[in-house]
Amino acid sequence: MSELAKTLQGIVGGEHLLVEDATRRYAVDGAAPGVVVFPRDVEQVSAALAACSTAKAAVVPWGGGVHMGLGAVPRKVDVVLGLGRM
Repeated sequence: MSELAKTLQGIVGGEHLLVEDATRRYAVDGAAPGVVVFPRDVEQVSAALAACSTAKAAVVPWGGGVHMGLGAVPRKVDVVLGLGRM
């Protein structure tokens, strides 16, 4: 597990974090992220984004996931920020 994933796990808890093969479902235009994180509130979103910024990780927000293959293809997808718990 990467240092970023460990930091995010500390923010949201292990049951609200996906890594490795479990992230494939959250691929954006075919690019699977290294980590998928599911914060429960604004404070966790803020802490997760701060950690991603420090790690210089590219973050893609994920609402319902119905339009993730439309539009501009991201250059990289390090972290998907799943908003389903909010």
